[in-house]
Amino acid sequence: MHADGWIPREQILGAEAEARVPSEFVPQHKEHANPPALLLRIGRILDALDAAPEDKGVAGEAAAQSLSLLRQLWPSLVRWHKWFLRTQKGETELSFRWRGRDINDRRLNAMTLSSGLDDYPRATTPSPSERHVDLHSWLAFFTRLLSRLAARLDMPHEADQYSKHFERLLSSLVSMHWHSEVQAFCDHGLHANAGSFTQFYVVMRDQ
Repeated sequence: MHADGWIPREQILGAEAEARVPSEFVPQHKEHANPPALLLRIGRILDALDAAPEDKGVAGEAAAQSLSLLRQLWPSLVRWHKWFLRTQKGETELSFRWRGRDINDRRLNAMTLSSGLDDYPRATTPSPSERHVDLHSWLAFFTRLLSRLAARLDMPHEADQYSKHFERLLSSLVSMHWHSEVQAFCDHGLHANAGSFTQFYVVMRDQ
C-alpha cells in the first residue's frame, strides 16, 4: 500500500514479464481501483470471531490472534477506504465510477479493466457522469465492514460513524441505481440502444 492508500493492481517487472503483457496494460495508474476482494476474507474472520467461544482454550487463543491481526490492519483499512472514496467518487454526491474507461477504445463496449468485469456492458459512451452499481456496492460493503470491525475493536464512535455512512450509501444505492421497469439495480451513464450492426470480413494475407 502506498502512503495515500493506493494498492497497485499488479507489478509487471522485467523484460520477460512485459513481453507477455500488452503494452497498454503495463502502466499502473494511481487513481485506478480494483475490487477490494481482500475484504471478503476479513469478513470471514469477523464471522469466526462472532462465533468463537469466550473460553481460554485453543479456539479462544485463535480468536485473540485474529483480533490482534485486525487491530494491526485497522489503520491501513481506514486509509484504503478513504482512498476509494476520494479517487472513485462520481459527479453526483455518494455516487462512484471506476476509472480507466477510454472513449477511444473503439469497441462496442469500452473495457472497464479496473473493475475486474472487463467487458461488462456499461454505458456506450464513457463519461464522468457514469455511476457504477458494482463499485457502489463494494464501497457500501467496505463501510459496513469497518463499522463491524470498529465495534469489535471497542471503538464505538468509529463504529457509529461508519454505520451512519453505510446507511447513506445504501439509501443512495437505491435512489441512484434501482430501475423500477426492469426490477434491477443498474449502471447509469450515456447509453444509446439505437444503431445498427454491420458485418465485416477480415482477410489475412501471408507475410
